[in-house]
Amino acid sequence: SGVGFATAAQFGVYGYVSNLLSRMRYGGDVHNLSDHLQNVNNLDVFDKVISATCGGVAYALIIAPFEMVKVRLQTQLYFDHRRYYGALSCGRILYKEGGLRKLYLGLDVMLLRDIIGSIVYFGSYGLLRQALPQGDARENIASTLFAGGCAGMTQWALIFPLDTIK
Repeated sequence: SGVGFATAAQFGVYGYVSNLLSRMRYGGDVHNLSDHLQNVNNLDVFDKVISATCGGVAYALIIAPFEMVKVRLQTQLYFDHRRYYGALSCGRILYKEGGLRKLYLGLDVMLLRDIIGSIVYFGSYGLLRQALPQGDARENIASTLFAGGCAGMTQWALIFPLDTIK
């Protein structure tokens, strides 16, 4: 499925917008990684929310057609008129029935889910990374994994109802 691609886009767009806002706010040498990372970390909450929102939009726009196909395949047994022979068959039939508009049905709820989820994920990850002790490379890897895992659990605990609605 497109989850890997959508997640890469989400993180890439979040990073790009954070970098753009950092340069707008602080200027500086973008080639000096230490200064650049410090400036990104100094972004205010509003700028971080803007970055996360853009990441969430990117994720939703990429994942929406995959989600539509997945839901149709999962529910086809409940509808006699739906018979697909796999994901590609389902995607082709949906496209023939209504073009891109049909593949993007439910995008409004997915945008809500993924924007909120992205803000929660990146916000909680950032807070956890600041709260956890920084040490050698081994401790940093453990802290990063722990913060990412906790951020992911927090995100899904809050947005699961929206995922069910879609």
